[in-house]
Amino acid sequence: MNRRSPIRAATRLAIALALCHQSQVIADDLIPPLNIHVVGQWDQHPPDYVAADVWADDRGYAYVCNRRGATIDIMDIRNLSDPTLVTTYQIPPPNQFAFAKDVKYQDGLMFVGLDSDGNDGCQIVDVRDPANPTHLVNIRIPGFSDVHNLFVEGNHLYLADGRSPELAVVDLTNFDPDNPPAETITDPQWLVTNIGVNFVHDVTVQDGRAYLAAWDSGLWIYDVTDIANQPPRFIANAPGDSTHACWPTRDGRWIVTNEERSNGGPVKLYEYTEPQGLPTLTHTFTFSIPTDQAPSSHNVYVIGYRAYCAWYNRGLMAFDINPESKSLDLVAHHDTSTQTGSFLGAWGVYPFNGRDQVLVSDKQSQFWIFDVRIPGSGDFDGDADNDILDYSALTRCLTNDGTPYAYPSCETLDFDNDNDVDLTDYAELRSQQTGPR
Repeated sequence: MNRRSPIRAATRLAIALALCHQSQVIADDLIPPLNIHVVGQWDQHPPDYVAADVWADDRGYAYVCNRRGATIDIMDIRNLSDPTLVTTYQIPPPNQFAFAKDVKYQDGLMFVGLDSDGNDGCQIVDVRDPANPTHLVNIRIPGFSDVHNLFVEGNHLYLADGRSPELAVVDLTNFDPDNPPAETITDPQWLVTNIGVNFVHDVTVQDGRAYLAAWDSGLWIYDVTDIANQPPRFIANAPGDSTHACWPTRDGRWIVTNEERSNGGPVKLYEYTEPQGLPTLTHTFTFSIPTDQAPSSHNVYVIGYRAYCAWYNRGLMAFDINPESKSLDLVAHHDTSTQTGSFLGAWGVYPFNGRDQVLVSDKQSQFWIFDVRIPGSGDFDGDADNDILDYSALTRCLTNDGTPYAYPSCETLDFDNDNDVDLTDYAELRSQQTGPR
């Protein structure tokens, strides 16, 4: 199957050092936007506002951090073309001077990382009623008074302070939002130490594994399948330079990382294998932009085999993981920023509600909603494979020969580029099938 060669041609990628599994794109190749359509934007804060990370729930609300203030915006995105501010949650004392840099959501609760004030490391907020967020409890684990990034999975909260080579795991099995603890939570269930020699900047947990971005100590993987009864168990690691964030594919074979630095922070691809039963991480590919055109990438997330990256002053970039070449193919990009300085522009991206509502937080231009469509790819749901969900979409997009499709998103199924979705496109989708029908 070859979905990617037309996209490569469209982006005019300047491939350098191909035999070393690297590619580099120059700024001119990122103008105009490719395969990304603006759906909505909200930018009503004053100029001194600086957005940080963004997350969302499955109810139609997004949560946007304020990097310079202890606040979280709760946005109503049920009308994607017209996002609105529901309310701004003000973090109460003694953390009113913290920087809210990271936020996650699970089951009506918002988890906020509190950085740069040395008080509590994070807090849990009741957002079951998004218009009336209610503080429930602070968490201050010794050594984790500043939490830069966090992750919640099931009954456990994982904390990275961005200052020490440690990971704290907090058990929330018995946490009741209707009867929260009266006192600050101070005891972790597990504390993992000696994760490299620098610090753990970020953590992602998926399918029983914790993936840690350990800065100059690279990428680390731990087994957390029995986290309720056993501490995280080391599996494998690989070198990196300023490894900032990481996210795996659902099958655990590929992990995409980014490196944040002013002298050109790239995106990297790693492959996880177990030759002769030995867990092994191998760096297979690096994608970069010249330093004088975009200083660094930032947060990166993966859904299916597609990686979405907030790339500071180059905005949103999307890559498909190519298992055959073990590389990253640039398939979409849209610049959200007019800034040229270091570390300005797109901070966060949230792609998990579907490719037609990819959320981006930009430090200056604030909040965006995008539709990421790859024409003729057959990938209707934006996960970089062609499976039963794409077949289901084809039945809705199917028209008679020559009858234009009704929905713009159907262009992903228009293989022959004739503005309809017919039996010719159906046959092509079948020939390119990569998942179950």
